[in-house]
Amino acid sequence: MESISALVISRETAAGGAKVQQMRRDCGIASPLALVLVDLIGAESQQSDAPKLSSSALRSRDAAGE
Repeated sequence: MESISALVISRETAAGGAKVQQMRRDCGIASPLALVLVDLIGAESQQSDAPKLSSSALRSRDAAGE
């Protein structure tokens, strides 16, 4: 865990990024992670109800032969 220097997060996972930072501090790891905020792939807009690309949807499409 000490060798990790950055964490890629989306708006939806930002709270998890903050939790990871806290857990690192609690474990005595002094160096904070660089949090890299990225937009979701396939999101037509940044609205929370907009369709998003997910790995589950991709696997389902592959299984269906689409």
